[in-house]
Amino acid sequence: MKYIMVLFCFAFSLNSYSQAEELFYNDWRLYSLNIDGQNYTPPSNEEISNVILSFNSDPENLITGVCSSFEGELVYNNTDVTFAFPNGISTTLIECENPDNSTFEVLYFNFFNDYIDFPFPYIVGHVDFPEWWYLIIYNENGDSAEYEWYTLSTQDSFSVNFTLFPNPITNEFFISIDNTSEKVNVTIYNILGEIILTEKNYQSNTSVDVQNLNSGIYFVSITDENGNTSIKRLIKK
Repeated sequence: MKYIMVLFCFAFSLNSYSQAEELFYNDWRLYSLNIDGQNYTPPSNEEISNVILSFNSDPENLITGVCSSFEGELVYNNTDVTFAFPNGISTTLIECENPDNSTFEVLYFNFFNDYIDFPFPYIVGHVDFPEWWYLIIYNENGDSAEYEWYTLSTQDSFSVNFTLFPNPITNEFFISIDNTSEKVNVTIYNILGEIILTEKNYQSNTSVDVQNLNSGIYFVSITDENGNTSIKRLIKK
């Protein structure tokens, strides 16, 4: 197998699990599809708002889709932390009207279809603050589909309100802080919880240079002068 199983140990109490039961906690929203080293962001428009994946326990199956949907019976291997489609998958025939949606649908479906005879390793876990759950599914080629879900209260729990843009990023990004007169400390962590970059006394809407960062998922932590902290996910292309 070409995939790399990563052990997550994140500074904000990241927890990983090898039990399939965590897959059933909620519907998962796709936020990144990585094919042959290329990152693809799911479409979000009038036709498609989110790409959702659901695991069901009775019967044990997986359902997901873009415009069309596909469904397949699952068999889990908790020792290897994988699932497989013993009987393949069935697909509906609903065409996308938006050509960008059609293009992404082909990539997404082929992520599963092209490797349907092999098991799919996965990692599932969460960050305690804020309570953000992640799911990463790998195929035999080493490609990955990355999903998330979070509690509704998470959206309102940030003590420092800020926005990262653009996201995903390439060489730089900006942080827009609601209180533009306030300077904050910025810390960027990688998925292992290691500090990658720090910016002290950051002023809102100032460029942050990240051209030397590898592609992947990062966490941006913002701390104000009163010690209040908020964190958001950042994707580097």
